[in-house]
Amino acid sequence: MDLERLKKQAGIDIVALLADKDRLDFLQALTDRKVYTGKVVVRTLTTARGWRMHETSGPYGMESVREAIDWFMKYEDEDENNKS
Repeated sequence: MDLERLKKQAGIDIVALLADKDRLDFLQALTDRKVYTGKVVVRTLTTARGWRMHETSGPYGMESVREAIDWFMKYEDEDENNKS
């Protein structure tokens, strides 16, 4: 596979994407161990100190790290659009 050619065609850094996949796979493997609940949530902190991803026993916990991130991205996007 010619990564440089693909990078130029797609306009993105394929190597960075592979590294991100590895990072997400690592987080998913941690979640799959079910040390606590095996469900994660990504959320904004109520104290306005940013955001976090963590295992949760709450109702919005998801078994998939990727789904939790996708849900948060959709929620944050909708929240930002409602502010304007």
